[in-house]
Amino acid sequence: MREKTGTPSKEHALKALEFQLEILKKELDTINEIIARQDGMSQTTKNWAVVCWTGSVAFTLSDASLRHFVGLTATLPVLFWYIDATFRRLQARTIFRGAQIRDWLNSDQLAASFEKGKLQGFTVFDPTSQKSVDTPEYRRAVALRRTLRYPEIRYFYGVPAFISLVLQIVFSLL
Repeated sequence: MREKTGTPSKEHALKALEFQLEILKKELDTINEIIARQDGMSQTTKNWAVVCWTGSVAFTLSDASLRHFVGLTATLPVLFWYIDATFRRLQARTIFRGAQIRDWLNSDQLAASFEKGKLQGFTVFDPTSQKSVDTPEYRRAVALRRTLRYPEIRYFYGVPAFISLVLQIVFSLL
């Protein structure tokens, strides 16, 4: 039923708000799926990095004439580090959006939404934060430099690269 002004009734507005909140729940599910998928890609990247690096180190150490090239194997973990950081950067977009949802749910905007019968100060269904790409907070959160420095990948890829360089020094001295 419509009021005289042509605005939706309170009942319709609350149903609309209920629908928007349901979409928000679905968005959170989508965000969790994206994060899980990116975690899987990161794990696959790590697996390939280990296989390629250990294989290349074993190959160069298997022949005395190749041992002086063992330092080149440091490029493999560095390459995989970059690839993994790129996946983490994509994941950071959805993590950023999850933080936006968290902040909104814990703000006064949620109560205001119930009073007005529609979401206040929030856009529904933007799982990769496309509406935020021009903000400094977003750019900082998804910066490649930041994801390259994540400890869980920095050490994972940095240690094998360091080992390759140490082996290069050792075999250069022999």
